[in-house]
Amino acid sequence: MNFFVRLFSIKETEWALFILCHDHANNQCLFSKVLLLFKYTREEVADMVRRLPSLLGFSIVTVLQPKYSYLVEVMQRSPKELVRFPHFFSYSLEKRIIPRHQVIGEAIQLSRSLSNLYGCNDALFEKKLYRWKLVSKTAKSCNI
Repeated sequence: MNFFVRLFSIKETEWALFILCHDHANNQCLFSKVLLLFKYTREEVADMVRRLPSLLGFSIVTVLQPKYSYLVEVMQRSPKELVRFPHFFSYSLEKRIIPRHQVIGEAIQLSRSLSNLYGCNDALFEKKLYRWKLVSKTAKSCNI
């Protein structure tokens, strides 16, 4: 426990509450696997866990790897974006990530942050999408 408390600069009470919810999270090898697999620094992983503590309980094989691969290979986004928005890992690949990626254009997708694209409910996403497409059409008609 002291390893995680020091590494992530969290209070022991916060760590204890987390352990109650994720009893398998006290596995230090997760961090070495994530560091090696995704090439993040120790500080970046610590920042990700501070932002999304449940990240400690996610399966590397069934949750982290598929979403990381989709982000980098299909969406062609930088892996560093996950440091700023690790919540991306908490969304369903099939129900949220892929459908939203398919519905937005490449120009919109690359000009928006992950939190802007995925960190909202479906109703708000639809409103944003309408606005983004309207702005995109206006920019094209003005040759911007």
